[in-house]
Parts: sequence; structure tokens; C-alpha cells
Amino acid sequence: MKQVPKNVGQAITLGVATVLSIVGIAGYQLSHKELVIPRPPFQQAVVVHDARKVQIKYLGNGWYNVGDTIDEEMLDFQQLDTYFTGASIVEGDAIYKRIYGKSYPTNKAVDINNLRYLKMLYVDYDGATRCGEMIVNAKIAGVTLDIFRQLFEAKYPIARMELIDNFWDTDGNTTDQASMHANNASSFCYRTIAGTSEQSAHALGLAIDINPHDNPYVWKNKDGSLKLEMLDAYEQQMLEDREHKAHAITEADLAYQLFTKAGFDWGGNWDNPLDYQHFEWKNQ
Repeated sequence: MKQVPKNVGQAITLGVATVLSIVGIAGYQLSHKELVIPRPPFQQAVVVHDARKVQIKYLGNGWYNVGDTIDEEMLDFQQLDTYFTGASIVEGDAIYKRIYGKSYPTNKAVDINNLRYLKMLYVDYDGATRCGEMIVNAKIAGVTLDIFRQLFEAKYPIARMELIDNFWDTDGNTTDQASMHANNASSFCYRTIAGTSEQSAHALGLAIDINPHDNPYVWKNKDGSLKLEMLDAYEQQMLEDREHKAHAITEADLAYQLFTKAGFDWGGNWDNPLDYQHFEWKNQ
């Protein structure tokens, strides 16, 4: 057997040409069936060897885009935090341009400096690893990254995770409906609570919705019955026998356990409305 080069197994900064030279190491079998060279920038590549098998692990999340399907063999699970990152949003930058005039209108309640843009991995309903994005209040950025890292490690299924601006339609509440029907996990959107004039915790980036089409938001009538006419047929069906429904958040669910342990309230425990998708930071 040929000797492994001395630098193999170390974390090294790579350009595409260097990656190609590593891929071409003779006498070893690459672990990827179809190796896709990540687009720069990526922080580092870690080359792991075992007998005649070489695996290239890429750190950081600059080498893939939101929504991309990612080969797990290219991820270093010993350094997962490098794929769960938060960044400030600066007036005029790419994220600001996406949200200004949509989820972030001119307002006096929340300054752009108080928001953070998160990139995170998640496992979708088909079991594929994808890159997601979310904007939250800076107060909860760290705890949010930690929760979603734990959900990813547990392969907790999340249907979709994009900025709500990707579904923009007229105003925040109309857009929220479109995002919910797309089963999109999201947080920040400057809007009121649906059906009221009261400012939503989402307007401050202090609430997070998970798999919303599977976990409806529903008001009660005075007699305690649910206002089902506000929901589509699928949402109505998801309100029945929730303990046995796939993707239904209950108190036995991992998302419920992680969020409530970290200091969030769950809307599924509210009196009226019931908001099964919703986790809201208590320490506002």
C-alpha cells in the first residue's frame, strides 16, 4: 500500500487546484460517487483517510447556496458549528437589499443592527441535507443556532427554510400565509399578529415557526370550538389525532423539548389562538 502524504489528515487552506491534486492521489478510492468541487469561498478542507478510502471534508458554509442539497460525506461532523453561522446585516448589503421594503420596512421598532442572518443545515422530509436561512433577533441568534444544530444532528425533518421574502405578496400577513402554505420555517417579518392590530413577536425576530402547514395556527370560537373555516382541508386534517401525525409538533416532539428547555414558549399550549408551529422567546 502506498504511504499517505504527510499533510493528509491535517486542516489545510485549499484552492480548487489543490483540491483537484488531492482528489487525484493515486492508490486511494474516493468516497464520493460523483464528486462536486465546492465553489469558493470555503474555510478549510480536511482530508480524512482510512485504508484505501479518502474523504474530503469542507468547513464553513460559503461553498453552497440556500436550498442546495449537500452530500453529508463532504461535511465534518466533528466541526458542525462551522455550518451554523450568524452574521450582522448592514444597510446596503445583499441581505438588506433582499428584505428592505418587504419583511423589513422603514420602522421605529426594530433597528437593522438588532437582527442577525443565520445559515444552517437541516434535513428535509426526504432525508436530504440542505442549507437553510433565517433572520432572528440578535438576542436569540446563539440559542437558535444551537437548537437547529441539535435538530440537524438528530435528523429532525424540516420541510423548508428560507427567508419569508422569497414568498412576498403585498404585505407581511399575506406573505406569512404564503410562507405557511409552503411549509416554510421562518422567523423575522415586520407584521402584526394575524387577525389583530397587535405587533407580532415575529416583527422583532423573537419568534420562530417550524413546519407551519403541518402545525396550523387556529382561533377558537366563544364556545371553544375551532374556527376551521380559516384553514384549508389539509390543515384541518392535521388538527385531528396530532399525537399520531407525522411532522405534528406535540410535547413529545424534539423541537418542543429543545425550544422550551432553551426558554421559548410554545403556541400549542396557548388558550386562544392555538399556534402549533410557533416558538416565542419568553425573556423579551
